[in-house]
Amino acid sequence: MAVVQLKDVRVERVHSRGNGVTVLEQSGKFKTYWAVFFEEPSGLQVGDTVSLSGFLSVKVSDKTREDGTPFLDYALNKPRIQGAEPRAVPVSTDSYDPSNPSPWAVDDSAPF
Repeated sequence: MAVVQLKDVRVERVHSRGNGVTVLEQSGKFKTYWAVFFEEPSGLQVGDTVSLSGFLSVKVSDKTREDGTPFLDYALNKPRIQGAEPRAVPVSTDSYDPSNPSPWAVDDSAPF
């Protein structure tokens, strides 16, 4: 699989559970929208600028341009956020028990 690096792309949309986002890559007059799929909620928010790397996935869209040529849907799978501090994902505090720490604690030893 091909690995793609997206530098300084803007988050345009956060999907329902935060596991996916749509980012905009802009180069001059050309714009490319990428769907990015994470295993866990990323903590990214609309308007964030971030650099990512991951595996490329492209498929032919059902939509077509005025001249009849199809659009391509670009996706980035198993992405890694580069050069950004991860943001905490909001969690409900209704059942928080300080004597029982979350199993989802941050692992600072992770290489990414």
